[in-house]
Amino acid sequence: MNSTRLSRQSLCRLRRAVTLSISLSLLVAGSLTSQAFAATAEPEVAHWGYINPTGKLVIEPKYPMVCQFSNNRAAVLTGDGFGSYSLRVKADIYEARGGQWSYIDKSGKMVIDSSFDGAGLFNQELAPVAVGFKQGVSQPDRWGFINSAGKLAIKPQFNAVHALSEDSVAVQFGTWKNIGEGMRSWVVGKWGFINKSGKTVIKPEYTGIGEFHEQLAPVLVPPKAL
Repeated sequence: MNSTRLSRQSLCRLRRAVTLSISLSLLVAGSLTSQAFAATAEPEVAHWGYINPTGKLVIEPKYPMVCQFSNNRAAVLTGDGFGSYSLRVKADIYEARGGQWSYIDKSGKMVIDSSFDGAGLFNQELAPVAVGFKQGVSQPDRWGFINSAGKLAIKPQFNAVHALSEDSVAVQFGTWKNIGEGMRSWVVGKWGFINKSGKTVIKPEYTGIGEFHEQLAPVLVPPKAL
């Protein structure tokens, strides 16, 4: 099993269904396999909403893609995927275009309207989000974490992330490398762990990694390190 697929937490990324029927799609976002619910690209065909245990529709079906609820929040796709916006964090500017993922509460109210490129489930009051133009296509993924108020708690800087578990997060580092003539290439780094404040607590030296459970985490060790 590829260790970078080990996770119990879902991330949602924008994907368009290619069939004319509603489908349950398994999406890959960063390092995590995500179970999201995707409708067709045609708005008049079908959209997702939410029902309660009695079958009553409690949140209007108006989203082309949604995720399950966690910590009273659910990530939903709120746009057509072709809008754009800029998100400024201190001296940095993160460009995010196309995703338009936001969060609603159980009444259907928009509680975090930030239009992230990628978004995941809340766990221990933090949720992974991705910002960056064309995530994973023309530029690398830059994943960070927001708190329940929608504020960035951990700066988006990682190539991929796992679920927050036992107060730590497995993250894949990366860096830009100059290749001459004003050009640069993204170099994917190794996996390590950060804490809830974003501080590195286990340095990146593994080629694959899983989450901590019962104070142990699986790691894939490069041959030269054995």
